[in-house]
This record gives sequence, structure tokens and C-alpha cells, in this order.
Amino acid sequence: MFSTRRLVLTYTQPYDKNKLGVRKRKEKRQITPERGIFLFFVFFNNKKRVYIMSNSSDNKIKSGYLLADVDLYTNIVISITNLCNLSCGYCIRGSGPIIKEFLSFKTVKNILNFIKSRNSGNRQILQLTGGEVFLHKDIFNIIKYALSLGFLVRIQTNGILLPSLKQNELELLSDKNIVLKISLDGWDEETHEFYRGKKTFKKVLRGLICIRKITSQIGLKTVIHEKNFSKIHKMLDLCLSLNIKSWSHNILKQGGRCLNKNTITELDVLEKLIPYYNKTKYRKMLGGSNVLIYYLLNYQRLNSLPIYYFVHSNGNVYLTDNVTDKNKVGSVKEDFKKLFCLKNSEIIPSRRVDSKILEYVESKLLI
Repeated sequence: MFSTRRLVLTYTQPYDKNKLGVRKRKEKRQITPERGIFLFFVFFNNKKRVYIMSNSSDNKIKSGYLLADVDLYTNIVISITNLCNLSCGYCIRGSGPIIKEFLSFKTVKNILNFIKSRNSGNRQILQLTGGEVFLHKDIFNIIKYALSLGFLVRIQTNGILLPSLKQNELELLSDKNIVLKISLDGWDEETHEFYRGKKTFKKVLRGLICIRKITSQIGLKTVIHEKNFSKIHKMLDLCLSLNIKSWSHNILKQGGRCLNKNTITELDVLEKLIPYYNKTKYRKMLGGSNVLIYYLLNYQRLNSLPIYYFVHSNGNVYLTDNVTDKNKVGSVKEDFKKLFCLKNSEIIPSRRVDSKILEYVESKLLI
């Protein structure tokens, strides 16, 4: 364990950035700023909030909220199209060059307006996904509109089309309230292209290099499978070499085009990754990682991830992106007041995290 100091900030009432009471005390389970990521424990109206702070040049708090207070209007994920320029072998939604489902700009605007009207005070986050989002003809109108409503916009993309964007479109993506999450499944052609398709690795890298010139608000997301699992820590090395500060992962699932039965578990992945996160070299890669999310869940004594609305490109609405009849709540053709009306307390958590995972992170992660 590191012998470091933790900052505990107490907000005055009403909230005033210039009136922060700060005290210091010794705390063994923290990371110093020099090591990359550390936590602010902030008390507001007697509720503890965990803030993640990255080791950036401006040393500003990047994000923070009380996970237990996150409601269904804090995060919304919209798949604006099922059209894609790739045909990945494991795509759970079956996206590809032939399927042409699009949500209209008008429909997306109506959804965002309604979700905004239900804001409970948390910073609202819109995640745009697909398919490939940059194949939607109104993608930049959607982004501009979401920003005008105050949403933080996260864009999931395979990155291949980024070099073909116009200069003004690239400049829009440099907005401080936009984060790009680029799909990259390996550190070389062999590992990335196993499911993604031949000659895609270098195209994604070109996209990454292009967008890095515009913004540093970039993360990578990897689907872990049998080809990349054994040396998955190499994704951390790749991020460091490209100066990418955030990396997260999913595990291969059956569904869509994927017929393979996966035997890799989340615990298997954590056993591979945590020894690296415990090294000084990789500390700053904790930000945005699955590992840190599990740590925060355990700290706040929660056993499930927040639930959110997922709007499919065909107009159906689900609880989370687990697109099953059980999770379907309706369609965007219905009255929004009836469609987007559930409360967390009314839902049986479908995002429960195995207690073994939380206990393992708590015991092994030196944070």
C-alpha cells in the first residue's frame, strides 16, 4: 500500500467554488497525483460523492457523482443507425453494410428534449452508438443539438471514417464536452483483425492519429476474446504509446453474428489486469476502466451498475443495451411520458455485479 494523503472537501451551502473547506489526513489507500489517478471524497448535503481526477495538466476534476443517486435520466444510449462500414464477426446487433436502419434527427431531438425535461440535477450523458455513427447523415446536427442542451456526448466509433471528415466537423469533435470511444481489439493486425476483418487495424490507427491532433478526449474500447486475452495487458502499452488516457473492455458475448461460446470470465480478465494497474507505469490508465468502476461500486456498497435507457436504431427502447424482450419497455412511437417513466426502485437490477468480482478488486487493487 502507498502511504499518501487524501483530500476531503466539504461543500458549503449554497454551493460556491470559492468556499471549499479542505483538510488533509494520512490515508494508505489512495494514489498521489504523481501516480496518475486519485479520488476526491466530496460531501454535499451529507451525501458522499466519489470524484475521479486524472493527472492532467490543469488538475481539474473530470467527473463525479453518487452512483446510488444516478437515475434513468442521467445516462441515455441511442443507437442512431445499424448501418456499418464493417461486418465484425461477433457483432451482437448484426450491424453491417447492408442493413440500413436510421433514427431520424427529429426523433432523436424529441428523445433528448424529453430526457432533458426530466433532469434531476445530475450531469446528463448521451452516448451515441451504432452501427457506425459517422454514416448517419445528421450525426453532426445531432451532436450540436445535444451540446446545446448541455449533454456530455460520448461517441462510440470504429474510427475508420475520421480521416475523411471535413475540417469543421473535426473541429466540432474537439469540444470539451465530447468524448470519443474508439473500438480497437488488439495491439497488432493479428489480434485486432481476428473478428474485425482484414486490413482494418491500420485504418483504425490512422483514424486515431488523425483525431489525436484535434482532441485528447479519446478512449479505447476492446472486446476481449480468445485471441487477445492471454496478453491483454498489451492494450495498456498501446494506449501509453499513443498517449490515450482511457481504456475499457467488454467480454465476447453470444448473439447476433457471434456463435462462439465464450469461456473467459470478468474475473479472469481482472486477474490479468490488476497486477499491471498496481504498477506506477500504468496507474493513469485506471481512469474510465472497468476495474475502477468495480472499486467504486464496492466502496459505496452497491452491487449493480446503474441502469439506463437504450434506444435501438429500429425505435425500440430497452433497459440497458441487453436487447431482449425481457428488457424491452416500448417504442419511440409511444407517448414518452409512459415510455420513459420507470424508476430505479421499480426495476429488478439486470446489471448486478458478482460479489466475487467486487471482493477481488477490493483485495487486490492498490488504490
